[in-house]
Amino acid sequence: MKTLHFLGSLAAFVLVACSIPEAQGSNAEVGSVNRARATARVVVDVASSLDGMTFITDFREKGAAESTLDTVSFNKGTCYSTMCDAFGFSKGSYSIASFGEEIVFTATTYSESEGEMVWNGTVVGNTIDGTVVWNKEGQDRITYLFDGSTR
Repeated sequence: MKTLHFLGSLAAFVLVACSIPEAQGSNAEVGSVNRARATARVVVDVASSLDGMTFITDFREKGAAESTLDTVSFNKGTCYSTMCDAFGFSKGSYSIASFGEEIVFTATTYSESEGEMVWNGTVVGNTIDGTVVWNKEGQDRITYLFDGSTR
């Protein structure tokens, strides 16, 4: 099994650390929590990556009702948005963490003139949802929401 390394990303670690409750309460409850800790694991592997998946998504600014269709694809370890490409954003490498059937991903795409977009999302089966935060010097941070499914 090949392992996909988290290049500077602590997102998966934080998700795992925050998803396991602290052991408190009766001995039976503590035993249950300890078993959960012992069996909780994050499987990150090239075979379970998102490569080859393409999603048609509704992309909208947080709080807005109106959305725009976007195509988000994952290929050769990169995340790509056709809508963001029109604004000069390049493909960005992505990292994943698997929690059962749920795949959590993070990616960052860059544009010389438009700044960066930080993607955080979840894929379950053929559905995707998440957020994109656009950071550009001289403007307030803008958060977008997206959700959709495979073609």
